[in-house]
Amino acid sequence: MFPVILGIVFCRDSSGGRFSRRFAAVSRARNRSDNTRRGPGDMVLESRAQEMPWDGDCAVLNSAGVASRSAGGDSGPAGPGAGGPGPLVFRLLGPVSAIRAGAVVPLSGTKIHTVLAVLLLARGALVADSRLSAALWEDAPPPTSNAQIYTYVSRLRKTLGNGARIHRKGPGYVFDARGAEIDLLTFERLERLGRRAFEGNRHEEAGRLLGAALDCWSGHALENATEHLLRFERPRLEALRKRALDCRIEADLSLGRHRLLVPELLFLVARFPTDENLRAHLITALHHSDRQAEAVRVYGEGRRILDEQLGVLPGRRLSGAYLRMLRGGSAETPRRPLVPPPARTAAPTGHDRRKTGGPGEPVPRRCPVRTALFPTDGRNRPSPTQGW
Repeated sequence: MFPVILGIVFCRDSSGGRFSRRFAAVSRARNRSDNTRRGPGDMVLESRAQEMPWDGDCAVLNSAGVASRSAGGDSGPAGPGAGGPGPLVFRLLGPVSAIRAGAVVPLSGTKIHTVLAVLLLARGALVADSRLSAALWEDAPPPTSNAQIYTYVSRLRKTLGNGARIHRKGPGYVFDARGAEIDLLTFERLERLGRRAFEGNRHEEAGRLLGAALDCWSGHALENATEHLLRFERPRLEALRKRALDCRIEADLSLGRHRLLVPELLFLVARFPTDENLRAHLITALHHSDRQAEAVRVYGEGRRILDEQLGVLPGRRLSGAYLRMLRGGSAETPRRPLVPPPARTAAPTGHDRRKTGGPGEPVPRRCPVRTALFPTDGRNRPSPTQGW
């Protein structure tokens, strides 16, 4: 026979908040099936009362008088929904959020989103309390800043559960998120592979990889963080996004997808009117889509905006795209001469030199150019493709 110890189960009713009492029997036994010795605190609950449905928190008093939470409660030590199935997914390229099994993990308040973002941006390195304080309050922290930071970290631990571990180390915290997926790391990996493919003239692969990298974004970076963190981190992240976008557009232009790019570039130029690279891409796409008049208007509008807002003239990239369009050249290769040069022959004799005019009358390399805005020969223009 094994000793039987009675305990009391206190259950809190979710509606009224009052406690009811049930008796439970606690038997302490050795596990004779293995060689592992259980400690004196290991209890096995065997309820002698009929199980009743309940909807609230339950606390069990064991023989030592220590309260422990029932396994069926919805607010375990890791918080609601913590430790559920599936890995965590953290998003920084848009609103800061955590997702588990397709559902957003509830995080309330700008400050706690900021703490999560700072810890994730550190990539597993130590984040000092002073850095968290600067991201939360900049140069005016409250007297209780350290206590508030501790509270935010504790709430994150409780909400995220076992999917991510936050350790106190020295003067700060270390966030171990190796088992989770972070959209920023995925974006950087795809963007790096895409640029490498573009530099190797693998334009189809580059467009696919860079497009997948840009799909990681769901808005402006760190949307629901404090303005102090935005001032520190957003410009760098948006610059990475812009670089990936430029490279992906260049890959699509190299594949002849000019007509498909026009709507996207019109939207981007309207949103970023002073961006010369985007405007140059739009001029190239319009030119190869037989819309030269619109390309001329886009250049003129860009020149006026740059003059009025920045006081500068169009740069080499924008001017070069405009000149290639006027000369009827392609975006990838320099303009070919309108008149082919004469074939190389042996040096003429004196008699032949009199016929060709001699060295005093050189043959011009090309005829005087009178620019045509609407070239008539369209045989060399690339046709748009599908599936970009």
